[in-house]
Amino acid sequence: MSDQPSLSPSPADVPANEPAGKPVFAPYNPPAGGWGALRATARALREQSIVLKGSETLLSMNQPDGFDCPGCACIATPGAGAVGI
Repeated sequence: MSDQPSLSPSPADVPANEPAGKPVFAPYNPPAGGWGALRATARALREQSIVLKGSETLLSMNQPDGFDCPGCACIATPGAGAVGI
């Protein structure tokens, strides 16, 4: 017997929302955004208790009087107009 701890995680070490076993890679055809992304965003705003302020901030993102999203791949062109939500 060895006195060293096991390197494999025990079930108590794995968070409940983590899938068990090997990851599964499969084709994904639905859009990356859409209603699922909107639901996830609304859930995150509720969980953080910032529904109004967070919504206001998101609505000002990439708008002429707002701020540029640091994660967006679109190039800000002056006078190009607002990016619609």
